Amino acid sequence: MQKKEIIILIILTLLLSNLVFLFGYKYVVYSKTFFEHEFEKNGVYRIRHTITKEQLNKTIVLEEHDKIMNFLDGKDKKNDNNKIINSTFLSSQDIKHMGDVKYLMKKVDYYSTGLVLVLFALFFYLHFKHKDKKDSLFSKAIMCAGIFNLVLLLMLYLLSLNFEWFFIKFHKLFFTNNLWLMNANVDMLVNLYPEQFWIDAFTKILFIVLIVSVIFVVIGLLSLYGIKRQQKIIETN
Repeated sequence: MQKKEIIILIILTLLLSNLVFLFGYKYVVYSKTFFEHEFEKNGVYRIRHTITKEQLNKTIVLEEHDKIMNFLDGKDKKNDNNKIINSTFLSSQDIKHMGDVKYLMKKVDYYSTGLVLVLFALFFYLHFKHKDKKDSLFSKAIMCAGIFNLVLLLMLYLLSLNFEWFFIKFHKLFFTNNLWLMNANVDMLVNLYPEQFWIDAFTKILFIVLIVSVIFVVIGLLSLYGIKRQQKIIETN
């Protein structure tokens, strides 16, 4: 392989690797079924409000969760911002931290969009400039991305064995304040989404990435095998 091809292969591998992790993250974040299961599993439907001490139920919890997700997603900026800011369900610290989370999620969305645009740009570049190498490079990139992700998954799994340490490091890396340090007797977010929720969410993301990465390796190998077989047929004829 030429130096230019190696560079393109590395870029494609990193792009696909990142997109697989982002897919796992998006799948979990926007899976209502997952949240409902976690609320039931962690007894969230049976807790009491930290301030009013009123008994919660499934309807209330799901309504508040929908408000939070709509705020984070920015679907209805004006109304959802007002719902969060004027919320009597969340504490003031909850609301401030939600703003930080929304900002982080927006950056992730921009990052995802950027990756997709670069991927398309590379695809068109290869299609028009190196059409004979396009299929081979993409097949290798898909396979390499799968293998690379499997290595990353092992590293992340080992790091997350001490989940409390991993959770703290994550927040210190991506947040510039300590608003994420909450009191379960005052702040509702930590009651809606307890530690076990984050363990399960992280595990599910890793599982999704694992499945997709294994599929990538298989598709890459089969595709490369098909390309080599086709080349032999052409050479023979």
